[in-house]
Amino acid sequence: MYGSFLSAAEKALSLEDIGRFVLLLRDYALKGEDAHSENPVIEAFLEMAKPNLKAAKKRYEDACKGREHG
Repeated sequence: MYGSFLSAAEKALSLEDIGRFVLLLRDYALKGEDAHSENPVIEAFLEMAKPNLKAAKKRYEDACKGREHG
């Protein structure tokens, strides 16, 4: 998780919703589960975070294979 994700969540969400957001991000990043929320603010944060996490994962996988990565 990038610190900016948590910083933004702390400005807009309750502690309970921050926990939900973090767990959804964890499930997306580490387990490959698609993350969605009924809370529109959490959903908006997820939409912003997912492309960053996906790109970071690809860079990591490419580096493990010895390929150049951006």
